[in-house]
Amino acid sequence: MSKQVSDRIVEAFIAFTNASWMQTVVEGRAAEPKTDHSTEVIAGFAVAVDKGRMDADSANTYASQVRGIYMVPTSTFLDMVGQTGGAINATMRLVAAWKRENGLAGKGGRKTGQGKGKTTAPKNDDAEAAAPTVPNDDRSWLAAIIDMRSKVNGRKDWPSDRIAAFQDTAARLIALLKSVK
Repeated sequence: MSKQVSDRIVEAFIAFTNASWMQTVVEGRAAEPKTDHSTEVIAGFAVAVDKGRMDADSANTYASQVRGIYMVPTSTFLDMVGQTGGAINATMRLVAAWKRENGLAGKGGRKTGQGKGKTTAPKNDDAEAAAPTVPNDDRSWLAAIIDMRSKVNGRKDWPSDRIAAFQDTAARLIALLKSVK
């Protein structure tokens, strides 16, 4: 039955009609209060992404929500849903507060010097920066040539005979590198 519950939860997240997924999670937790479906549900999200039924960003967001929901004991979670009337955002705020109170919440934010913006990005001195190194092993070369060969079709500014010649040359280089192993 556990697999059926997790499959229903995944389908509810994919459908995402109003609060249907929250209701499905509530029903699943009520039916099997001691079972943690989070691993199966998150695996279901990965399958849905692979099949093109869900985008990866949504799957990551939903996975985070599911992990948080299953950290909270079932009775506490059901009380939270009762307090909020099943409202998704309100329930998730209560889940986050419960996690903070119980020391289960992450620190949040980026580490110092790891920021995306200009204000927190570490300063690089061009004079001290090391020159980029070119990998000098067959495996790296093989990966680079295979990558170039696969992308050459995207060159719209090249005539087709040049693209064919590049692919032929790359195929020969690939065969040469594979024979060296």
